[in-house]
Amino acid sequence: PIYSVTKNGVDTSGRGTNMNPFSGVLDGNNFTVNIPEGGLPLFNYVREATIQNLNIYGPKIAGYGLVNKYAVDYGTDGNYASGVPETVTIDHCTLKKGSATLYSGFIGGYASGANTVYIRNCTVEEGVVIGYPLEEEPVHNRHRYFIGSLASEFNGVVTNCTSAATVNGTSNGSVGGLVGGKGQSMGLFVVENSSFTGTITSGGRVGGIVGAGYNCSNSPCVTIHNCYVSADITGSSYVGGIFGGEAGVIQCWGNGIG
Repeated sequence: PIYSVTKNGVDTSGRGTNMNPFSGVLDGNNFTVNIPEGGLPLFNYVREATIQNLNIYGPKIAGYGLVNKYAVDYGTDGNYASGVPETVTIDHCTLKKGSATLYSGFIGGYASGANTVYIRNCTVEEGVVIGYPLEEEPVHNRHRYFIGSLASEFNGVVTNCTSAATVNGTSNGSVGGLVGGKGQSMGLFVVENSSFTGTITSGGRVGGIVGAGYNCSNSPCVTIHNCYVSADITGSSYVGGIFGGEAGVIQCWGNGIG
């Protein structure tokens, strides 16, 4: 694994000051990275990175499928006011049949709304399990609370992606066929020209494309455009073929409504 670690050995981003992130371009040239059972994904922390043309296979990946640490990153100085770096562009990547991830398919964690992620032209194949057996992780684990084929808590844009995976969530989580939910109030959140044709089993908020919006008050709403779902979806509370719903937006500021 290209395990970009922290500067002091403590697993926290320090709002960017403690990160040694991968910030380059990895072009997989359509080769497949094989992750052994119980292994971790190829990347840990990333900043302004591009990962493209890569296939991923792992029978039981013990984290996310590609990037394991989506964390608050205000840059090397840790100062939001001086500029916030985008996180990563993931383009033409595929999670291959027979793979399983403990958490979401490509990336997850909790970051600033300005730590934008772009996921483009990516595929999660039929026969992939997202969120492998629930009894192996406590339901209160935040990483398991948000689950999606591509991402968990997300700030960014998903374009031209598809999944036919089996997605398993917790009894009270936010689970989407593609994305679990919106990660931060003022962050960008768009899913467009994408589809889900798999299976979702979960409680909480469940949607064929997105599980839920931001679970607070002031926030631009989620935007879902030109998407398609043909899936088996099972939930216990807020369940939608496309969207599980905005969790608690009571006043949407004028800078964006979904």
